[in-house]
Parts: sequence; structure tokens; C-alpha cells
Amino acid sequence: MSREVLISPIARSELVSLYVWYEAEGGLELAQQFRATTTATLDDLAEQPGLGRLWEARRTKLKGLRKWNVGKPFGSVLIFYRITTNGIEVLRFLRGERDLDAELSED
Repeated sequence: MSREVLISPIARSELVSLYVWYEAEGGLELAQQFRATTTATLDDLAEQPGLGRLWEARRTKLKGLRKWNVGKPFGSVLIFYRITTNGIEVLRFLRGERDLDAELSED
């Protein structure tokens, strides 16, 4: 049974920006590899939503948020998501070297 993957508008925008960045930096083949790896990772998370570690949230609004990285070689890209009844809801795609607390607090 296939589980549902919902992607928030901001996460979708971040995903597109990352794709464009990988295409500009490494070419179309790298960008397509990023898309395929991200899709496979999201499918894995939907089927096994407990894979991600709970985010140590300081804000109540972020309680229950989990994080997991996109597979190699894109492991610096983190997926922040919540478990839903039918799968997962992806809230953000962020590069790990960013100030994650500040980025997540903007929502």
C-alpha cells in the first residue's frame, strides 16, 4: 500500500530552488540525480515515517517535527516532516549548514 507524501508550498519552493542550484553547479544530470534521490528518500519516509529523528524543538509549534537527510551524495539536504495518518507532511527542505533553528522559527 502506497503512503501519502504531502509537500508544503514553502518546501516545494525550496525543492525547486535546490534543483536549480544543483543544475547550475553540476549540470542537468546532477539535478536529475538529486530529484530521483529525493523522490526515493520521500518514498522511504512515507513507508517508514519513524526513520527520522525527532527535532529538538524549542517552540511548541515545532513539536513532533522529524528530520532526515536526502540520500548520498546529497546528505547535506535535510527533510523536516511530520507523520500523518496516511504518510508524511514535508514542511521544509534545508541545507544542514544553515542556521536551522532560525530557519524553522520563521514558519
